[in-house]
Amino acid sequence: MNTLSVTVLGQCISTVMAFTAGIAGRKSSWIGSFIKVTAYNIQAYPIVALAPIIFILLGDGFIPRLLIASMICYFPLLLSVLGIMATPVKDIEHFYIVTGRMRWQLEVKIRAFENLSKLTTVISGSATLAMAGTIVAEFIAADAGIGYGIRIALYQSDLARILVALFMIGIIISIYQGILETMGEQIKSKWSISKGGDVL
Repeated sequence: MNTLSVTVLGQCISTVMAFTAGIAGRKSSWIGSFIKVTAYNIQAYPIVALAPIIFILLGDGFIPRLLIASMICYFPLLLSVLGIMATPVKDIEHFYIVTGRMRWQLEVKIRAFENLSKLTTVISGSATLAMAGTIVAEFIAADAGIGYGIRIALYQSDLARILVALFMIGIIISIYQGILETMGEQIKSKWSISKGGDVL
């Protein structure tokens, strides 16, 4: 539960940040270009290599684990959201542009609705990255969680405990991804019904 709580919270933070940056960077203006270039450049730095520095600066505890989990999950998620939000849905958007009713909120809704399956897949897939980031953080320096248990088991040469931990990771991430995919399908179904196929 300790590991799962960090994973879920870290993924939520990274998802909000990715959508905020993705919406801001969807335009082909200098701001959009700056956000894209910054995202690409920062992603070049290996977050796992930065993890020990984060622990040195912030110490052990909840915040460093949450930060590492969010960072590992954030950048691939951001690139996917940027790609989706920067791609116009020309057939639909053209109508609202011609009629003068296009606003940035409507533009975001249209692109999100038309790519809801992709967004659901991306968010579900990022759960694996959030879990990996959490376990890496716990393995490096933590006093609780699955990663911490694996580190202790390695010191004690306890292979059985390591195998149990790996089994737990597989079970937890499978259940969590299943929940995310189910929620995505329910949101898509409700959105389609409530809007009658129209994002308005």
